[in-house]
Amino acid sequence: MKRNWLFSMLLLLTVVVLPRASHAQSRCPVWADASSRFLDEVTLVSCSCPELELLYHEIYARHGRVFEQPELQRHFAAQPWYKPDPGQRGNADLNQFEVWNADLLLRYRRNSGCVLVGPPGVCPIWPAPRLGPLEDRDLAACSCRQLELLRHEIYARHGKVFTEPELKDYFGRQFWYVPDGSNPKGERGQNGFEQRNLGLIAAHEQGRGCKPPVVPAGPPCPTWPTQQMRALAPEELVNCSCRDLEYLRQEIPARHGKVFSEPLHRAWFKAQPWYVPDPNNPTGDRGQNIFERENAIILQNEAKKRNCQPGK
Repeated sequence: MKRNWLFSMLLLLTVVVLPRASHAQSRCPVWADASSRFLDEVTLVSCSCPELELLYHEIYARHGRVFEQPELQRHFAAQPWYKPDPGQRGNADLNQFEVWNADLLLRYRRNSGCVLVGPPGVCPIWPAPRLGPLEDRDLAACSCRQLELLRHEIYARHGKVFTEPELKDYFGRQFWYVPDGSNPKGERGQNGFEQRNLGLIAAHEQGRGCKPPVVPAGPPCPTWPTQQMRALAPEELVNCSCRDLEYLRQEIPARHGKVFSEPLHRAWFKAQPWYVPDPNNPTGDRGQNIFERENAIILQNEAKKRNCQPGK
């Protein structure tokens, strides 16, 4: 009799208690978790794609973001805690846990095959420009102002020191912004995706007739196929940044199939539609004409003259 009673108790624990414990362990995190501790991929395993999406956006909604996508705006407008603040993008006062977890959620959703919220109606936000190549359709919902801020944020995330009062004031109010006097242009440290996305964003601004960015006096920095057609003159390089000089030089062997081992170069050229690595010509030296070889030296000497750091 005692044995039967003990068996019944164990069965009850199995049916009632253990499932509850399992459920507690597999619960998808909520905002209280995302704002108070660092999450990891293990904690997100039991989340569905819709749960991941809402948790990601709730981090910003808790700080007043007004959503351009109607479904998201209706959802958060129905929450008693939601206080929209049209003057903010919802990222002005995120804490360290929220910043980390927003980045994690976006990457996890992308890697899990979840459909990320996109146009119509939603302009990309950080860290999307750093995590992968943006496409034309991704920028379709962005206003001129959003494109401008998105472009400048890439530089700001690397410490660009702004002199324009409006931009200086805007980024000065962002909790994450730390101006870096040793990297005043914010170019050093950008990955290949950021560099590619800068060009795409600027192209959208130009195509829509948005207010053009401030460009220094003088000729613009050369672009391909100039390196292949004639020798570059020193005055043509006045408005080239160190990064421009680096990638102008690296593009010469890349056009001939160079196989890059350096991560930033590999990511940048992999994102270019024309790039085809050639294992039979891994250095990209074979096939260069006399102008390409001469310009590689000219660009390298210009970079040395400015004390540019290789790979930056």
